[in-house]
Amino acid sequence: MATANDRIGYEAMKTLHRIMDGGNRTRRPKLFEPEGIVERESTGRGEVGVADIQAARDFIHAHAVEGITVEDVVRGLSISRRTFEKQFSERVGHSPKQEIQLVRLERAKQMLVDTELSMTQVSAMTGFSDPPRFTEFFRKHVGVSPTEYREASRKG
Repeated sequence: MATANDRIGYEAMKTLHRIMDGGNRTRRPKLFEPEGIVERESTGRGEVGVADIQAARDFIHAHAVEGITVEDVVRGLSISRRTFEKQFSERVGHSPKQEIQLVRLERAKQMLVDTELSMTQVSAMTGFSDPPRFTEFFRKHVGVSPTEYREASRKG
């Protein structure tokens, strides 16, 4: 039985012989019925299991302060990033990126209260390479600067 590639090759050779013998070139494409569909592994699964979500959350909590991205989290799963993000959000209530940010933010808060580390050190130890970006991120999510947060936590 001829495969799709065999049939395509045969039809191409017929067309080439016809053209070489002075015949017309057909402008219409020759269509072949597909033999079947081969599913990619990520297509076949199509759903993130509860264990996958928990493993992803565990990974985030263990590595968020290292500056990981969602792509780093997805790398260990056999599904697409989009599918993972959608199902993570449906099950957890926020995106994987927000989970990473929340973990980094909580770690920063803890360090500001429990240590005397400088803002530059806290920034670096929570995955931010740029202290001004850390301050901007912190202010956006907490409502005050890291320094103001540290001072307020020590008063009360």
